[in-house]
Amino acid sequence: MASIAPARPTARIRFGTLALAIAVALGALVASPAAATDAPPRSPAAPTAPGSTAPLSAADAAQAEQAETARVVLTDTPELTPATTASVTGTLVVRDVNGDGPFPAQSGSSWIRFWLLDTATDTWNWVRDVDQFGANGEFTASGFVQGQYRVEFVSYDGAPVREYWDNEPLWFASDILILSAFTSVGLGTVTLEPAPIDFFRIAGDDRYATAVAISQSVIGPGESAPVVYIATGASFADALSAGPAAAERNGVLLLTAPTALPPVVQTELARLDPAEIIVVGGASVVSDGVQAALSAYVASPTDVRRIAGADRYATSRAIVADAFGAGVPDLFIATGRDFPDALAAGPAASRLGGAVLLVDGAAAATDVATRTLITALGTPDLHIAGGLGAVSAGVQASLAAHVGGAATITRYAGDSRYDTALDLNAAVFGPGGADFAFLATGAGFADALAGGPLAAASDAPLYLSTQVCLRDDEYIDMILLLVKEVYALGGTGVLSDRVLSGTTC
Repeated sequence: MASIAPARPTARIRFGTLALAIAVALGALVASPAAATDAPPRSPAAPTAPGSTAPLSAADAAQAEQAETARVVLTDTPELTPATTASVTGTLVVRDVNGDGPFPAQSGSSWIRFWLLDTATDTWNWVRDVDQFGANGEFTASGFVQGQYRVEFVSYDGAPVREYWDNEPLWFASDILILSAFTSVGLGTVTLEPAPIDFFRIAGDDRYATAVAISQSVIGPGESAPVVYIATGASFADALSAGPAAAERNGVLLLTAPTALPPVVQTELARLDPAEIIVVGGASVVSDGVQAALSAYVASPTDVRRIAGADRYATSRAIVADAFGAGVPDLFIATGRDFPDALAAGPAASRLGGAVLLVDGAAAATDVATRTLITALGTPDLHIAGGLGAVSAGVQASLAAHVGGAATITRYAGDSRYDTALDLNAAVFGPGGADFAFLATGAGFADALAGGPLAAASDAPLYLSTQVCLRDDEYIDMILLLVKEVYALGGTGVLSDRVLSGTTC
């Protein structure tokens, strides 16, 4: 599956004065939530055609993605240099949540964003925002160099809503607008209509089967995996750093029982035909027998290797050093004593091209090995996931003393594990929004461990939820991030159908 994750989303979207519009949107969307389905998953790897409930075939999906191997790059300053230029005109109108309208787009609370494909670097670069509209919603933009563009339309006038050219709800399916020199292209009238969020479930009979279902959403039929990380499904520590590492290498994470490879995992490994398998953790968590059995799924036994340290922190350091090396831009620091903060940090780290590193959050300071690794990684910007109860003030102080002025340190902390995940998502995904979002239980770790690489590949945040209902705060945040589809990870035992029906609490 191709990733559209922004490398460093530093540009800020302007929200304006939107409290009334958001309140109206919430009233309508919460009162009439979208129906849930347990159909597997209409996942980001198998998108559904507009007006259809059947997933696209792998071939159709690949064709729809077009140049979607490219990454999206957001920068503080648009990268457009006017040369032999083209212009774009049109009209943007918006309907409200009741279907009334359409009404002309308003300057300051609606905008159009243009992305140019740089074929040399295979990146989509933001080049222009249009946020000024005429009395009837007319807009004009000029100074475009010739090339291939994707166009994003956003409005907060009646309710938060986003569409892409041409009338597509999701980035990967959007059409490419080709602009030639000295031409003026008219887009006609573009109408934005709010729609409820769609909820879906990705689940298997147990945690191992759920991880397989998630893997199938990352690596489509007929594709092979460059790497598969194998971690125990009986504990969380080793997999917390392995998920972002798998995402960095476009691979997946599968879970295993400590002493035997579950049959469902064996079947999935045969389908994935991985180039490499990495076992994370020592023989006490994933036995030597399991490691030996894995050699049947690669070309040579030497393509299976183990990454392990003396404890969970040493293992985390080894995983990060192996997958990332020098030059990683961002590093998320989370306690290894618990799982929730690191789970939410995984997709956020991946969106920034970064890693998750576990520390002993209760320690008075970071150890020498952690500080040495930070230096070896190029002294990236540091992001602490969790409050002082999770990662102590002493740990933060020692990190600050180590990096000095060479890097920034930011802490994301809420009143609960759910609120910390919200803070992370708002800070990292808020600048650009997200078409997809993922939900995992805040009371367990298994399903979210494997879901991290899928969220990362989908450029999507991971939210934590209670088992019985979706909190208002999470639903509001998804609306503000312009999320179209939400995927719950795991069966009804971890996230009830009330969560998927949009029932809030």
